[in-house]
Amino acid sequence: MSEAPWLRWEDVDLTGGWIRIVQGRDEHRTKTGKGRDVSMTKRLHKAIRQHFAKYRFHEYERRDGD
Repeated sequence: MSEAPWLRWEDVDLTGGWIRIVQGRDEHRTKTGKGRDVSMTKRLHKAIRQHFAKYRFHEYERRDGD
């Protein structure tokens, strides 16, 4: 299963170019049972910056099981 649905804005470090994968939040379990930091590619970093600029005040509805 993808870990993307479990991400929150506070997990994204736009300055450093990292995304934190958090273990144990909302009963989410990673494969290794540990959290980790993942570096963003330049393309992903640009896309997330654009998304943040457009949707930073938008409220997302949580959809479990997708």
